[in-house]
Amino acid sequence: MEKLSNFINGQYVAPSSGRYLDNYEPATGQVYSLIPDSDAHDVEHAVLAAEAAFPVWSTMGIEGRAAILRKLSEGIEANMDAFVAAESKDNGKPLSLAQHVDIPRAVSNFHFFATAIEHFASESHQMEGVGLNYTTRKPIGVVGCISPWNLPLYLFSWKIAPALAAGNCVVCHTAPGGVPNAGGRAMDTPFGTIYTTNLTPDPKHGIGQWSFSAFQRAMREGISRDGRHLYPAFPFTSFAKMNDDDLVALYAHLMAQTPVASSPPSTGLAFPFGQRAFMASWKGLFHDTQPFVPTPGQSAEWNRGAYLVQGVGHCGACHTPRNAVGAERGGAAYLSGAVVDGWEAPALTALSKSPVPWNADALYNYLRHGHAPHHGMAAGPMTAVVQQLAQVPDADVRAMATYLASFNPPATDSAALAQQLVQQAAAQRSALVGSPGQRMFDGACSACHHDGDGPKLLGVNQPLALNTNLHSQLPDNLIRVILDGVQDVPGPQVGFMPGFRHALTDTQIAELARHMRQRYAPSQAPWENLEAAVARVRSLQSTPATAR
Repeated sequence: MEKLSNFINGQYVAPSSGRYLDNYEPATGQVYSLIPDSDAHDVEHAVLAAEAAFPVWSTMGIEGRAAILRKLSEGIEANMDAFVAAESKDNGKPLSLAQHVDIPRAVSNFHFFATAIEHFASESHQMEGVGLNYTTRKPIGVVGCISPWNLPLYLFSWKIAPALAAGNCVVCHTAPGGVPNAGGRAMDTPFGTIYTTNLTPDPKHGIGQWSFSAFQRAMREGISRDGRHLYPAFPFTSFAKMNDDDLVALYAHLMAQTPVASSPPSTGLAFPFGQRAFMASWKGLFHDTQPFVPTPGQSAEWNRGAYLVQGVGHCGACHTPRNAVGAERGGAAYLSGAVVDGWEAPALTALSKSPVPWNADALYNYLRHGHAPHHGMAAGPMTAVVQQLAQVPDADVRAMATYLASFNPPATDSAALAQQLVQQAAAQRSALVGSPGQRMFDGACSACHHDGDGPKLLGVNQPLALNTNLHSQLPDNLIRVILDGVQDVPGPQVGFMPGFRHALTDTQIAELARHMRQRYAPSQAPWENLEAAVARVRSLQSTPATAR
């Protein structure tokens, strides 16, 4: 029996209580699914997530919000039959009623308010020469909506559409998502599972009793307030490069949060890594506690980017391979790519498998907007990075792009190279017609991933011939995308993608991946043992996919 989940931030999650309610089909009286029995904890987590989204959503601008509302309208209309069937089964109403009233009105609601906000006008009137009264429309924050049972989608859209149009965030479904900085995230390492700690100012479970000196020591030396050595999964090796002014600002920010009384699971690693004293020797070999020193002869922008990438942003924590004892490798290995939590973090240097070399403009667009012409789109593990960078000044994002571009080859004619690659992929299609992979691609993928721009419903859609994942030595990221889709995106220009975990077998996914490699990366050697790779990736914990 299908067990439904709460939905928040692009993720489906179970209710915090673990309790579910029977969902009856009125026409038959039979239980056909289970729905979350959500409580105050779920509502709280949903509200916190909406509050976090409010600064970006409320300042997006009318055109951006209108575009998203139109996409919602078009998405419902494109899947009319599925919505009609679900509405009929849930409410016991005739299919004809759902088809001609409920679902079309929901489509109209989103479309109407998408258009209306582009024509809102301020209203005013005079009070007999005494004063002037006027009306302005501004977002007020998080709005709670309750959808009636008899017309759930129709009346739901009637409420949520104007609230979203005005720049508010809406809580309609709740989820027990983690509270920011409260810890508890599991990080898989070759030495065991490490759980992140509580960084809220809770005096018992967090850093509420930490002085700035204690905080500074943890960031620079990797030593906790109680004297325990911290594991390098906490990137103190990068944070040590931060200057004191930035450390003070970060400390003040963390101390201004709402305390969360949450104690994450304890970390236990294999011997000898589980012995914290071992870390003292490790630091003596691999850790430099000195702050960042600008490189003479480089521009101020380059040095600013180096400071942000090496220190505050700690990009190397994911994108640099580690040695046998977990230290980041140096020299040519710096930013050369690594595998983290089962994901390939691609190389950011000339070792990148991107078919079109990265330049400063492309890197800036990727970090700023979550996508770049002639490259892929950010999602999954990179989503949070791009979302957080949205709060960073434009000059700093430019500086990071300038620094990273210096590790890549000189500028090439990216547009001409990209066009050539797309043409090669188009030519390959005729050679692969009739293959099992081609048939699956045509049936499941081609509607969105045809050669050229995809449907507007999905936002930005770069040709697959330019996708780094298809040119990589590892098929893992592609397999993850096929299995779990792209559920969380960094901005309105990047589209979502459904997953096929439950629709395709390992053999079918392997055949599809084999076809895509052959068609869109014909210059690369075929992936070997794809069936085994699919089984291995499927066995990993499902997480939002990354498309690069």
